[in-house]
Amino acid sequence: YITAAKVVSLIAAMRAQALRVFLMDVRHMVDTCLIAGGWIAVMLEVMEILRARSFISSYAAYLEPRSGLSGPALKEHDERWVERFCREQNPLFEASHALLDMAFLYHILLVLPLLTATSGDSRLALTLRTLWICLSDLLHFAFIFVVIFVAYAMSGYFMLGSRFAELSSIHKSIAQCLQII
Repeated sequence: YITAAKVVSLIAAMRAQALRVFLMDVRHMVDTCLIAGGWIAVMLEVMEILRARSFISSYAAYLEPRSGLSGPALKEHDERWVERFCREQNPLFEASHALLDMAFLYHILLVLPLLTATSGDSRLALTLRTLWICLSDLLHFAFIFVVIFVAYAMSGYFMLGSRFAELSSIHKSIAQCLQII
């Protein structure tokens, strides 16, 4: 209901203004991103449900001939089905990760309208204005921090990756550096 009402209000606002002016307004852009993010999350969830159903039917097809096999034939059957499961279920895992990423970004975007609503309170408005003024400096700091952080993680991977399991890949090295921080 809320999404449908929001879409109707956005269409009405879009008709009243030119498209370029409409999209340049930050509130409209955030609302559009929220609606698109919500629908993408719904589509990813549906995709995950459909993949889970296909997994259940594939698993039933796997168990059916397995009961009559033994020894090397059973091993060959299991190896073949493991390869098939991995190939078929890889999109399920990718959709699951994409859904988690979308949920993270969606909740970040949900906070933005709350920040603009706090402008009614003088103390919260002062905090919001202060953050807005120093946003450029914060972004510069974040950029430099990420560059240095990734450099440390990559140097840990290159220099010590063969010796320590915690640094054996780039992802593990970044995770280890995050734990150190």
